[in-house]
Amino acid sequence: MPVITLTTDWGTNDFYVAALKGELVSLIPDVRLIDVTHHIKKYDLMRAAFIFRNSYYYFPPGAIHLIAVGHKGSRDESAGWLVIEDRENFIVCRNDGFFYLVAGRQPENVIYIDQSEKLSVGDERSFLVTILHDLSEGKSPSTFGHPLTAIKELKSFEPVSDDNLIKGTVVYIDDYGNVITNIDRELFERLVQNRKFEIELPRRDVVLNNISQRYDDVGNGQMLALFNSSGLLEIAQNQADAAGLYGFSYGTQIRINIL
Repeated sequence: MPVITLTTDWGTNDFYVAALKGELVSLIPDVRLIDVTHHIKKYDLMRAAFIFRNSYYYFPPGAIHLIAVGHKGSRDESAGWLVIEDRENFIVCRNDGFFYLVAGRQPENVIYIDQSEKLSVGDERSFLVTILHDLSEGKSPSTFGHPLTAIKELKSFEPVSDDNLIKGTVVYIDDYGNVITNIDRELFERLVQNRKFEIELPRRDVVLNNISQRYDDVGNGQMLALFNSSGLLEIAQNQADAAGLYGFSYGTQIRINIL
């Protein structure tokens, strides 16, 4: 029973996702379709990569992943479609830097799907359904086009640091208003060790100086910092919207002073 996941910026208010699923189940009746998300902000490749990266590795070998996020390039920068074979999974995505944002490296094997950059809007959905169907039937990716030695590289911002300072940024805000940064546990623990620290918030009257294990380690409405299941520093407000109340947004700088 093939597993196909869908990550798009199409939303669920229109017919696009339903039409895609309808074509898929018509061609592959026993398919297991899993929605990663259809609510990526339009054209937001960074956010798509963040969400996909934090779910991708939980799927079983042989899973097929479709990434359909709008391309912002000009007509001369058309990003054709790829089939990437990596860690026993298949990823169907554009050659727009998405995979590099997810993995931070080149894929193990990649096929550029011939003529895919010339598809009309009306033909693209059925084209993708055909690719997904053929992969689910065990067809080799090499039959779709020609191999590439390298795909487009696109890198996200990395934190900067020295002995007494870590500067990172907000890379994601979830539906609870929890603020996720690009500062990981390994970097934090290696630099801070047993020293005291202060995490500065946009509102300068609030400073966090300890790491919690759970949201309810503090009282309702209080701010906290913890490392989430992805190992990234998260700033939250127990049972409240930290991002909305404290002025966080994507790209907000997070500064940790090591004392």
